Amino acid sequence: MRFRFFWKLFASSVCIMLLTSLLVGIGLSMKIRSNSRNDIRLDLEATCRILSEMAFPSHEGAPDSRIQARIEQLGPAVKKRLTVFSREEAVMADSIRAPHLLADTRARPEILAARAGGVGFSERESGVDLGEESFFFATAVRSDTSGELLGFVRASVPIDRLGERVAEFMPTLILGGLVAVLLSLVLGYFLSRRVAVPIATMTQVADEVAGGDFDRLVDFRGSDEVGQLVGAFNSMAKQLRDRVETITVDRNKLLTILSGMVEGLVAVDADEKVLHMNRAAQRILDVQEGDGSNQHIWEVTRVWEVSSVLRRTIKTGEKVESETHLVGQPRDRLVELFASPLVNGEGRLVGAVLVLHDVSKIRQLESVRRDFVSNVSHELKTPVTAIRGFAETIEDDPEMEEATRNRFVGRIKEQSLRLSALVADLLTLARLESQEGGLCKQRLDMRSVVDSSTRATIAATDGSQVKIEIDLPDRPVFVFGDEEALEQVLNNLLSNALKYTLKEGRVTVRVREEGGNAWIQVEDTGVGIEPVHLGRIFERFYRVDKARSRELGGTGLGLSIVKHFCLAHGGDVSVASTPGKGSVFTVRLPAGSSESSAR
Repeated sequence: MRFRFFWKLFASSVCIMLLTSLLVGIGLSMKIRSNSRNDIRLDLEATCRILSEMAFPSHEGAPDSRIQARIEQLGPAVKKRLTVFSREEAVMADSIRAPHLLADTRARPEILAARAGGVGFSERESGVDLGEESFFFATAVRSDTSGELLGFVRASVPIDRLGERVAEFMPTLILGGLVAVLLSLVLGYFLSRRVAVPIATMTQVADEVAGGDFDRLVDFRGSDEVGQLVGAFNSMAKQLRDRVETITVDRNKLLTILSGMVEGLVAVDADEKVLHMNRAAQRILDVQEGDGSNQHIWEVTRVWEVSSVLRRTIKTGEKVESETHLVGQPRDRLVELFASPLVNGEGRLVGAVLVLHDVSKIRQLESVRRDFVSNVSHELKTPVTAIRGFAETIEDDPEMEEATRNRFVGRIKEQSLRLSALVADLLTLARLESQEGGLCKQRLDMRSVVDSSTRATIAATDGSQVKIEIDLPDRPVFVFGDEEALEQVLNNLLSNALKYTLKEGRVTVRVREEGGNAWIQVEDTGVGIEPVHLGRIFERFYRVDKARSRELGGTGLGLSIVKHFCLAHGGDVSVASTPGKGSVFTVRLPAGSSESSAR
């Protein structure tokens, strides 16, 4: 394309220059011919003046009788045909023929013009040599005194004489034409190159800019139109680079924001084809990464509500809100849908944007909160009501028997202790969740913590028919933690195991270090836990068997406190259970001998 443009431009400029040269040459040739005609006429006119002086020396009477001999000599000398006529237009003398040999050829145009106006000029065939074109110039000769017409003199030359004069200038014209051709070729080449090279360079740079190389510029200096065009192109390339960089940065920011969003986002065009889908939306709608590009939304996901919300938004141009329940693994999800119209810079609707908000955890937390409020109200209300009832009974019956009174007082004390334990556990959880637990961490050997807690539990349950065993390693198992908090973790797990282990059962406590962690296991041979309860037993006030738990005096907060203490130490707690065979609670704590390693 670049070479074709150069040759087109070069050929056009050369053709224009050649045509101009040709026109100039033709004009010069015509001008030379015209000037030559004028020169011939002037020459003939001057010859006629001389001839009139020779033919009519006194300008009175008839011509000189010797005129024939004289013009026969003069004609060849001046290379013209000379003729003298009488007033009646009869030939009296001629330089190439004797007068009596010339026919009467009156009505000659030049003679008629001379009779009328004094001079006459014509181009015609000669009457002497038929077929030869000649220039004729005639002058009327009149008397100087009376003005009477005496006769006519005429001079003529062949028209070929004009061609000879023009031919004299032809070498010069041809040489000038060749010079013009060469100059047109050279000038055409450089002019075409000056225009074509910058355009070819701009074409190459434009291709590279289109390919993403925005640092290329056209190197050309000039103040003419081409230079201004190159300057405008370079300025456009710089502005395009800046705008592309801005768009790229903004696009990367937008993609980063969209990919980092917890909420799912789906953008579709007016035909409901997917323009963008972030990772959160792919996760919520169970779509593989890379799927959905330039596909209809109903082809990407089979969730009818998603397609319906987007279709309604595109159709009405209004925001649409909805909610749908998605069935999937590992759990079902409740998703809120918020669809908004997508418009372009002109305000025209070009699609829709859908935001998906997974509210499953929020709804679960709301349910947990409601359950917590209900449970804590019930747990606090039960001992308060019992205390109030026993106290009112004692107050209303002053004559109550001493044994009955003492039994009621004992129940009041029992319920008050339960209430105190419940409040203490709630305060412990509140302190842990507010990150103001005030744990005093130090280097501890978990063997000592487990041994002391287990032996204290054995002493407190003296007479119980549940056997408690301890399995400790020979080497120390160091952790960085709060001794009191870790003892409470062990006490709650042991207390829980003893409550749900029947007579003749066994509770085993193990400690080991493995994989940079300290592992503490409390295993019992109790009633076990149904799988449906395993995911919620660490929630506050959650009870597997509410009647048995209250009967055994539990507050329902023990396992929740265990979980929070473990998290506060950078660890966790898990449970495995088989109904009817027992349960195993496992505590993992980071092993180490310093605060940094524990962290």
